[in-house]
Amino acid sequence: MAVDKRAHTSREIRLDDPTAAVPRVAPHSALDRYRQISRGLMVTDAVCVMIALLIGYYLRYDNRPMPPGESLTIVVAPLLWLAAFQAFGLYAPQHLSPPEEFRRTFGAASVGIVLLVVASYYRLRRTIELLPLVDRLWHWASGRGRARYVRRTDTV
Repeated sequence: MAVDKRAHTSREIRLDDPTAAVPRVAPHSALDRYRQISRGLMVTDAVCVMIALLIGYYLRYDNRPMPPGESLTIVVAPLLWLAAFQAFGLYAPQHLSPPEEFRRTFGAASVGIVLLVVASYYRLRRTIELLPLVDRLWHWASGRGRARYVRRTDTV
């Protein structure tokens, strides 16, 4: 009778306990270890991209202070890089063979570099396109008025 009671109680699922139906994972399971490895890969990838961009900037411009646009690029670049690597499935190392991981890393790095170049070009292009607008707003705010404002490029 005691055996029947224990078997009956071990199969019971209490409906008032929301965690009762969730299968428990051992605290040091292989899946937890792979998640920890993935987080470590993400952190090191982001830090490496930031350091590479900082080194490239300071090699090019010596000790000149970094403009806000460049600082924004250095902050956004790791996010683009991580998105590219995540899209290629590189943060799930348990599913990849070494040759497949190499192929995906090469592809993700290529896409990441293209994303960084396009984002930098777009930021520079948008800055150049916004200069006439900023100039026009400056003249309007300084009291010259819209009717008296004539752009230099309109007279040419």
